[in-house]
Amino acid sequence: ALYPQGPVQLRLQNRNNRLNGNLKSTVFLFQETGAGVTEFASRVALDAGRMSLVRGGGSPARLPLSLFFDTAYEANTDQLDVRTARLSHGRDVWLDVNARVNDITRRTRNLRFEVAPARIDLAPIGRLLSALTSGGSRPFMEGVVDIASLNLGGTFDRLRLGSELSASSIRVNAVPALETLRNFRLNLDASLDLYQALPVLEPPEGYEPDARLAFGLFHNLKIPELKVLYGEASLDGDASITPDTGVMADLYLARVNLKRFVPDV
Repeated sequence: ALYPQGPVQLRLQNRNNRLNGNLKSTVFLFQETGAGVTEFASRVALDAGRMSLVRGGGSPARLPLSLFFDTAYEANTDQLDVRTARLSHGRDVWLDVNARVNDITRRTRNLRFEVAPARIDLAPIGRLLSALTSGGSRPFMEGVVDIASLNLGGTFDRLRLGSELSASSIRVNAVPALETLRNFRLNLDASLDLYQALPVLEPPEGYEPDARLAFGLFHNLKIPELKVLYGEASLDGDASITPDTGVMADLYLARVNLKRFVPDV
């Protein structure tokens, strides 16, 4: 435990709000060094379920947030394994990530990163942000985000990115001028070369930059579905980017109030 004598006591307070209670924490660390190599493992669990938030003179509200992280490095396989990194709100899992990096000490490292399907209700986050920033009784933001799939995989010169994301009824109450994002959908499939985009990454021996990359990054990018409903405006279509064809897009934009952006129109 972070504090063996008992739970960690936290107390945060501004003029109108108070956050206090016991933070349950468990930390496990293991390291072994032998034959010139080092292996390690770690697990971290944080549970804020016993903490409460008091707004003004109101009743305390619980914060059922928890975080669990489990990772290890195995020297014989030169593999870093993030077994899980999970953020939960009560019984709802907001994010559950697992990842693996093979040949992590070599320049030929290979990545696999996956986010488990999840539905994220933004209202609890919005209520907390509103309370901490004295934003009033309404949540800072609200709406629902759905992650059907989100993954990365491959070597850094041909890293595959795939995603299927959607959202509905997204509203940032803290900025009244913004309208509601009523619906959003994005399906994406891409192949990238990160060595040219991120100079901090050292390419492996024999790597040859591809001068034909679109925007110096994409082998290809396909967006078979893009849909946005923002207020009364809508955007529908698909798009693709390749070195041979450049940017190709078939988009339909409707009911955009240009006076909001160009007052003289």
